Amino acid sequence: MELRQEGVIANAQQSRLVLSPQIQLAIEVMQLPVMELAALIIDEVERNPLLNLEEEEEGEEIDLPPEDLTDQLSINFDDNRFEALQHLDADYQWHFSQDLLDVPQLILEEKIASIPSLFEDLTRQLPEAALLVGYLDASGRLSTPIEEIAKIEGQDPKELEEHLWALQEIAPPGIAARNLRESYLLQLNARQELSTLTYLIVSFHWAELLNNRLPQIAQALATPMPYIRMAINHLSHLQLSPASHYDHEQAQVITPDLIFREAEGELWPEVNTEPLPQLRLNENYLHLLEEGLPGPVHTYLHKQLTSGKWLRKCLIGRHETLRRIGEYLIYAQGSFLSDVKGQLHPMTMLEVSEALGLHESTIARAVSGKYFTCPRGTFSLRELFTHAYTKESGERISARQVKERLLELIDQEDKQRPLSDAKLAEQLQLEGLPCARRTIAKYRHQCSIPPKNGRRQF
Repeated sequence: MELRQEGVIANAQQSRLVLSPQIQLAIEVMQLPVMELAALIIDEVERNPLLNLEEEEEGEEIDLPPEDLTDQLSINFDDNRFEALQHLDADYQWHFSQDLLDVPQLILEEKIASIPSLFEDLTRQLPEAALLVGYLDASGRLSTPIEEIAKIEGQDPKELEEHLWALQEIAPPGIAARNLRESYLLQLNARQELSTLTYLIVSFHWAELLNNRLPQIAQALATPMPYIRMAINHLSHLQLSPASHYDHEQAQVITPDLIFREAEGELWPEVNTEPLPQLRLNENYLHLLEEGLPGPVHTYLHKQLTSGKWLRKCLIGRHETLRRIGEYLIYAQGSFLSDVKGQLHPMTMLEVSEALGLHESTIARAVSGKYFTCPRGTFSLRELFTHAYTKESGERISARQVKERLLELIDQEDKQRPLSDAKLAEQLQLEGLPCARRTIAKYRHQCSIPPKNGRRQF
């Protein structure tokens, strides 16, 4: 029996959207926050030999040329004029030999870099346990089971277990624990509190503690409830994340993209461009283009000139879009921006896009990851967009107002008989705020509020 294999070639049509590099750059410029945009501009300056930063002193610099400059540049070139090419080559090499930004290392960063990390500190004290140290998470706990580590690394589980015990002996209390319960026990042991009521509760009644079943704990230990509460409150003196003092990351400073300034009783939007480097073109390159260069060189420089002009156009478009959004926000959310007691009004991106004549995706990109500052404080632009709830009276209120009212109800409830999600939904319904039980649960989760049983106090 003879088997034959034949190949078949077939044509198939596919429809897909391909974005040009120019459109991709425009989208990226629109979406980036101001500090990330500053880094992108610097990258473009490093890539494009025609672009310089305003603060550079060497070489004469001018503003980006008008749109019709490209048409005025001649491509005439005399083969005998090699001096221009030599000058271009020297200037081109100079461009890439300079540091565009002279950013000195901060003393604080040097000090932080000199502090050993958790991995460095523990491996220095116990080199044979370096494998386990590498599996510790940011809080200092070993969340991966020993058996799994042994299988992955091809090690003996008993030997790894011995290394883990050794780590727990030399490390700061609580580090190298396999869960929060063990971390608490290690810390209590280090504090010589093995015979305390707190240690007994964590050791033998952890599940009841997690579910706030304090009466069962009190009954099992034959201890009055006040002493149980005191013992549980003692846990607040322990570390949830024992490795936190090894965290050397600096707090990130929020730089707003939009600033609302108040003058003569009115708000005015201002796009924050101060962190952005100012772009210039080196005049030497423009003179060389005007004098005439060989075809490939002229084509390359012309391409870079067009790229620089497009970047500038994208920046102008971004700033103008943010300014227009700021003006609409003053119109729609003026009371919230200027008054501490002002409430957010329901507002969607679709509503803003229709008012400004822009696409909804443009609004989404323009506010993505960006912050604004106003007389009331600093907020995320995304917080201003909220869904609407319609009260029985017909009044439209924002989801933020519903969430604030929910928090008030939980704060005012009887702590010994807290309200369930269904009861909270009923209470809001009586106030004319239709809100489903699952929405109550979602808002609780967002605010890190436990359910009814977790809020009960005994």
